[in-house]
Amino acid sequence: MTSLRAGLPLIGALLVGVALAPNAQAQTYPDRAIAIVVPYPPGGLTDIPARLLAAMLQDKVGQSVIVENKTGGNGTIGVAAVSRAAPDGYTLLANSLSDAQNLHFVPLSYSAVDDFAQIGWIVDGPPVALIIDAKLPYQTLADLIADAKARPEKISFGTTGPASTAAMAIGQINKAAGINIVGVPYRGSNDAAQAVAGGAIQGVFTYYSQSKPLVDDGKARALAVAAPSRIAVGRKCRRSRNWATRSTSEASSASPRPPRHRSRSSNI
Repeated sequence: MTSLRAGLPLIGALLVGVALAPNAQAQTYPDRAIAIVVPYPPGGLTDIPARLLAAMLQDKVGQSVIVENKTGGNGTIGVAAVSRAAPDGYTLLANSLSDAQNLHFVPLSYSAVDDFAQIGWIVDGPPVALIIDAKLPYQTLADLIADAKARPEKISFGTTGPASTAAMAIGQINKAAGINIVGVPYRGSNDAAQAVAGGAIQGVFTYYSQSKPLVDDGKARALAVAAPSRIAVGRKCRRSRNWATRSTSEASSASPRPPRHRSRSSNI
């Protein structure tokens, strides 16, 4: 994971955006706690940057900034909750690439374009790694594919829903290799990675920061990584190739159309 890109500039964008509001509330903002909704479980790749940002924001504005995890539906439950919040700058959303993917796979009760105003970019996501239970015999991606061809639908990989990066990666490798790895949904990518380490499922496409500790501890084995170049995921990292997209996180304000122009003028 790269370092926070926005930091204080993102906080400044939030404050400037609200200060441009033509009402009395803008003169005193913020005068109470601010909530940052993370639509994924604690400890995940959206949650951790959001908590770092919350601490920075709290120091800057002198008000409590609380991270609330509202999980489920590949992030759609938390995003829907923010879309219903008052557009007053006190309910923010830390989201990821999955929100764009949901547009194409999941019926939504909100408009990802019209119901939110982007404030800024928080952090670039890390590469995606393919890891398997270390107790399995596969030493290469070719070994996994060969067994998947010999035993259709007998190998299960974790996902966080039909529109998640993990699910899309399963679909890509299934199509490219002519196999049928089955997706098993979990509430978060970290939960799926832990399920691999515990032997509940055979593998998962998960993020580098979640996979490396499991590989280093001997609980999982990395077979490949989606990155522009090779990365040492573990002590015995194998050759890799690219097939998946990178994950990103962003922060948005719960801002229907009326105040939308205020934050848009402050985009980073």
